[in-house]
Amino acid sequence: MEINRKLHIFELEMMDVCVVFPGIVSRKRVRIVTKRKQLLVTSRGGKNVKLYNITNGCVDAIIKTGYTTDINDVVVSE
Repeated sequence: MEINRKLHIFELEMMDVCVVFPGIVSRKRVRIVTKRKQLLVTSRGGKNVKLYNITNGCVDAIIKTGYTTDINDVVVSE
């Protein structure tokens, strides 16, 4: 069973939430791309991959796989 929830970025210096990402995200399906300041997330349905911008929370890209089976994991190569 997965727990899906909103994803927030919390700024420690300001002690405030600075970015709230749209949609519902599972903790198991998030990968960080640090050099590009983006998050790679498997969609809640498990069929697509979304690329979020960390600075503004917007979706930069959606990769639609077209597969009928779920994506279990995503690997990032920097």
